[in-house]
Amino acid sequence: MIGILLRKSILHLTAQCQFKAKPCLNLVLLLAFMGIVVSQQAIASSLSLGGGTLSWTVTTSTQSCGPAPDTMTVYSYSSFSFTSSTGVVTSLSGGGAYFVWNSTCASGVPQGAYPSSSITLTGSTFVITFAPQGGGGGSATYTALATQTISFTAPTTPVTYGVSAITLSATASSGLAVAFTVVSGPATVSGSVLTITGAGTVVVAANQAGNSSYAAATQVTQSITVNKAVLTVTATNASRNYGVANPTFTDTVTGFVNSDTLASATSGAASLTTSATTVSAVGNYAITAATGTLTATNYIFTFLNGTLTVTKATPTITWATPVAVPTGTILSATQLDASAGGVAGSFIYTPSAGTVLSTVGSYTLSAAFTPTDTTDYNTPAAQTVVLIVNSPKPVITWPTPAAINFGTALSATQLNATSNVAGSFVYSPASGAILLPGTDTLSATFTPTNPSYATVTTTVSLVVNPSTSRITCW
Repeated sequence: MIGILLRKSILHLTAQCQFKAKPCLNLVLLLAFMGIVVSQQAIASSLSLGGGTLSWTVTTSTQSCGPAPDTMTVYSYSSFSFTSSTGVVTSLSGGGAYFVWNSTCASGVPQGAYPSSSITLTGSTFVITFAPQGGGGGSATYTALATQTISFTAPTTPVTYGVSAITLSATASSGLAVAFTVVSGPATVSGSVLTITGAGTVVVAANQAGNSSYAAATQVTQSITVNKAVLTVTATNASRNYGVANPTFTDTVTGFVNSDTLASATSGAASLTTSATTVSAVGNYAITAATGTLTATNYIFTFLNGTLTVTKATPTITWATPVAVPTGTILSATQLDASAGGVAGSFIYTPSAGTVLSTVGSYTLSAAFTPTDTTDYNTPAAQTVVLIVNSPKPVITWPTPAAINFGTALSATQLNATSNVAGSFVYSPASGAILLPGTDTLSATFTPTNPSYATVTTTVSLVVNPSTSRITCW
C-alpha cells in the first residue's frame, strides 16, 4: 500500500510489502522508479501551508512481497508557500522533497535517501516528481481540493409568531451556492425563504457540499427565537334591569395571524365575572375577563374588561277588569285593587275610593303607581280599566208557595211576589193554570215603573200533590 500524508513541512509516502516475491519486487521497482501514477482508492486530507490550507485526495495501492513490511517515506524540504485567489489555489512553489526506501525484502533496491526534483500544482493536480540515486525517476499525482467557509448573516431575533417570511442570507468563500435547512423548531424553508409556523426556537443551517474543486464547507447554524403572538380578549358590554339576574356574558378574541381562528388556535374559554347581584343598586359594574380555561400554543393573552350597566326597573301594574255594578255603587277596594308585582309603593286612583256611581254607563278607572325606591325603579305609566255601571235592580221578594193538590188552579195565593219599587209582575204559568202533579217552576218577571231600574225575573218551586178523589167504575 502506498499512502500520502501531507503536513506543513513534511510529506510522507509509505509503501508496504508483506511477502518476498520477484513479481512484487518488479512492481515496487516500477512504482518507485518507473513513474507509475497510483490511483486506486481516494482518501481526503489537507495540508496547512503558509498562506492557507490545501486539500487533496491521496491514492493508495496495496501489494504483497513478504511477511515483513517495507516502507518508503517521502519528506519535504524546508517549507512550502502558495498564492490564493478567492480560496482557489493557483500556484505552489518553494521547498523540495526526498524519499527514504527501507526494504527488507526488495533486494537490489538500496536503502537510503533519494532527493526529489520538484513539487508542483497544476490546476487541481498536485504532483511530486523525484529522482532516486542510481537513475530512474517517478511521480505521484493527487487531486487538490480547496477549502471553503460559509458566512451566514444572523437573522433578526427575537421575532413574533405571525412574522412575514424571512429571507436568509449566506455566502460561501468559494462563490458556490449555499443551501438552507431547518435543523429544529417550528419553521419550513424553501430556497432562502424561511416561513415561521409556530412559537419556539428555530435552528437553521447553511450548507455547501463542495464540488470537484472545493471540499464541503463546515455547516453554520443560526437560531431564531419566536415569541408567542398576543391575543386580546375583550369582555362584551351588557345591561340589565335592577332586580333581574345577570345575563350570560360573552367576549371577542382578536389578534389571530396566519389564518388562525378561535376554533383552530385555542381551546377552553375565558372566565367572565362581575360583582353585581340581583339586588345591586343601579349603576355600572366591571365585567372582569380572565384566563379561565383558555389556552393556546402560539399565543399569549391580554384581557380587557367590559361594563355591566344596571338600569332602573319599571314595575308592571296588574289590574283585572272589575265586575259590572249597578248605579249607586260606591267605589271601594273591590274595584280599586291594582298591584305592582310586589314592588313597594302607593297607588292613586281616579275616580277615588268612595265615589258614588250614580248613572248607567262605562266608567274609566285609572291607577297611578309611585314606587317607594325611586333610585332603582321608574314610575310606570298609569294603568286603566273600564267599569260598567248598570241600572239598579229592584229587590224581589217571593216566598216559596205551600204545596197544592192536583186540580187546584194557580191564584194570588201562589203568585204573590212583591218588589221594593213600583211596577208590575207577569207570571208564568199565569193565574188560573192547573199544574200536573210533581214539582213545577213558577216565574215572575217584574217591570219597574221607573225606567232607571232594570227589569228582573225570579223563580220559585211549587209542589203539586196527586188528587185524593176516588173514581168508581162498573
